[in-house]
Amino acid sequence: MAQLMRPAAMPRACASDLSVRNLEARLEPYLGLPRAASVKRHDPHGSLSRSRTFRFPAPAGRRALSVRSAADPSQANELDGLKVSPNSSGKPSGGDMMKLFNDAQQNMLYLNKQRLIALDELHKAEQEREYLAARVAQLQAEAEAGEAQRELLEERLRAADLGVAAAPSSSNISITTSAAAGASGSKTSDPSSVWSRLLLRVDGLLLSKAINEGHAQALRGLAAARDARAADVYADVEALEDGQVVRPLLGLIDGSRRTLHVVHLCTELAPVAQAGSLATWMAGLCCALRRKGHLVEVVLPLYSSLDTSAIEAFREAPGEIMSFFDGKWHKNKIYTGTVHGVPVTFIHPLHPAAFFQRDQLYDYEDDFERFTYFTRAALEYLQQQGKQPDVLHLHNWHTAIAAPLFWDIYHHQGMPDTRILFTCHDARYQNAQPASKLSLVGLDPSQLNRPDRLQDNRDPALVNLLKGGIVYSNKVTTVSPMYASDMKSREYGCTLDATVAIHSQKFVGLPSGLDQTIWDPARDLALPVPIAASDPMPAKAVARAEFRRRMGLPVIDSASGQERPVVAYVSPQIGEADMDLIRGALSCALAYQAQFVLVGAARSPKVQMALEELQRGQQDPNVRLEIAYEDSLAHLTVAAAHVLLCPPLRDPSSQLPLVGACYGAVPVARQLLGTPDSLVDVDDPRRGATEGVGFFYASDKPADAVSALTRALKLLKGNPQRWEAVTKMAMSLDTSWDARSSDAYVDAYLSIRRC
Repeated sequence: MAQLMRPAAMPRACASDLSVRNLEARLEPYLGLPRAASVKRHDPHGSLSRSRTFRFPAPAGRRALSVRSAADPSQANELDGLKVSPNSSGKPSGGDMMKLFNDAQQNMLYLNKQRLIALDELHKAEQEREYLAARVAQLQAEAEAGEAQRELLEERLRAADLGVAAAPSSSNISITTSAAAGASGSKTSDPSSVWSRLLLRVDGLLLSKAINEGHAQALRGLAAARDARAADVYADVEALEDGQVVRPLLGLIDGSRRTLHVVHLCTELAPVAQAGSLATWMAGLCCALRRKGHLVEVVLPLYSSLDTSAIEAFREAPGEIMSFFDGKWHKNKIYTGTVHGVPVTFIHPLHPAAFFQRDQLYDYEDDFERFTYFTRAALEYLQQQGKQPDVLHLHNWHTAIAAPLFWDIYHHQGMPDTRILFTCHDARYQNAQPASKLSLVGLDPSQLNRPDRLQDNRDPALVNLLKGGIVYSNKVTTVSPMYASDMKSREYGCTLDATVAIHSQKFVGLPSGLDQTIWDPARDLALPVPIAASDPMPAKAVARAEFRRRMGLPVIDSASGQERPVVAYVSPQIGEADMDLIRGALSCALAYQAQFVLVGAARSPKVQMALEELQRGQQDPNVRLEIAYEDSLAHLTVAAAHVLLCPPLRDPSSQLPLVGACYGAVPVARQLLGTPDSLVDVDDPRRGATEGVGFFYASDKPADAVSALTRALKLLKGNPQRWEAVTKMAMSLDTSWDARSSDAYVDAYLSIRRC
């Protein structure tokens, strides 16, 4: 505003004249408006004797601004409808002029902002056009190279008399070889050579006795027949080690399981739409199921914040679908694309509330309306497209209403063989609402607001969507066996423990795999050097040296002259219940001559104050409390640590124990002991000596966690050779979705599939 103020030494008439000129000059480049009146120029130090009218378009919610400058002092000045009378000198007062200029400048700034937004959109459109042009050129080049390579390979195979049948034209085969997001390196773009590489890999697996002769013969048959599904699966796993490749390949020839068709109705999928752990969980499971040869589809809302750059072949589908909501039928546009090779359908509601044209995914007052609308529209889409999946997989309260909707409406309209599997990722979020709201999506509140159906266990006037998912699904799963056990208890069941007890026969906790596009020590860019599972100790020492330099920790203990081991506590959300464990673990680490490092963010101001107080009270140079969570530092911390202490109470989808094992930071964690999917404790009397990978406890008491940490530090101090063996054993575990987690979900699907 300083540039519009009149200098003190300048005559008022001159100052007003120049201000109007400056205002006009500044507005014309943005508005492109013609001058509304002629201009008479006089001596700049004389009276203001020219007449102009400016008209500024108004932003939403404001009236248009009309500014008139007149030579005749008796003429009235208008400012947004306000009459301004001349002062005693015959000229508008300084205050009125300043108000005029202030409002004019506000309009000018608004218009300039709109211009910048338009330019930004134009720039984005230009970038997208250039990207698409480059992509078309790349695909054309790959197609030409693939055709030439195919002909060369066929000639070589014939010359070698390998007996490989002539292949159909490569143009008739569709192969998806999308690399997992974040993984370094890329697969070859030549589709025709994949079968030759598969043949060679099968020979190697047979020589190493990873497969038998029967398996090898069956896989060679797929390669000889140029099976597209075999090529697709192998392209996804080709870069993995032999032990990780065997399972997906054998899945291709396992005659005991037919291919499943699974459709996920969910609200997140990495990397296109993510707000929490659900996104990476979904991506991991879907990709693993696809690699095993199953048909997997995902249906998502079309958020305005969607990252379309991660979607291949993203396009708007022709036509629209209609869906029912609040007594009316509404139009929805459909967009399609693939993410990591998985087909994804995006639903864009043409509803006046613009349900998904928001800045973030969740936390709006109308979340019930937003996601129940999406769920009903998703079911309409499946029904109108004639899809008949074996399993409809629902997630959290956001799509749980699909279960009662399915049995009430869609089971009888073209999906008689479809069954429902519901996964509860976190029971704390249930969305209980007045029962009358069920009518928005065409359900009868009087039929569903009952104790054995959707009625909330605390307030009978409300219906509970999460409870509805449990009651109306054929099978209910959670993200771990430990969390399934917790949900059965009064303390952690969040009032659903009674419901879970009634439906216990269909309730099960399944293990979750580790997202190796994020956590892979051999490819992690946050580490100074890659860490190989076969020989991790040298690389972990390098990571530890860099970590200590960054955190300001001593390398050698001044008292003992030796290196202290590192105990790490990593958590993106530290809660009040974690503070006792942190204090106990810190004391335990120092008692056993170890360094203690915390990297995490406080969940509340109260926890922040407690952490800061703990930080101020620590004078020991071997303690560091980093009260902030940053991804690259978290990765480096885990890689540097000897021991990773995992919080017992936090996100149920947490995979920290698997992360620790994968990076050679021996986990101290809470888990349900004795289950087939549990990690083996080092002190297990039967399997600990050969299979132990961590130190575990079953309760949620901080004292039990500290006791497990004490066991770990005693072994680390007393038997370094055994500790190194435990570290290597932990890193040798296959923690991916391909190992055990996806098989557990396939078993769950098969248990409810209608044969």
